[in-house]
Amino acid sequence: MRKYKEIEMETPENFKRMTGISKEDFQNLCDKTETYIEKEKKRNPLKQRGVKKSKLSLTDCILLTIYYLRHYNTFAKIASFLGESVPMK
Repeated sequence: MRKYKEIEMETPENFKRMTGISKEDFQNLCDKTETYIEKEKKRNPLKQRGVKKSKLSLTDCILLTIYYLRHYNTFAKIASFLGESVPMK
């Protein structure tokens, strides 16, 4: 799976071309989202429950969202970008 760790090595121009925002703005967005989630979990402890942990980190989830909003692709194309195979029905 192609993750943020691989994509952050791209040049700033390529990163912005893929996501639509600069690396600094992306990092700022990740920091603010993480802070919000931590505050929300402290405010409402029941939100900490869950059956499974996500396979994707918070940074990867935000990258997936930004990529989707930028390109508005089908999820099959996004999975291919991330290096996952999607079974066709």
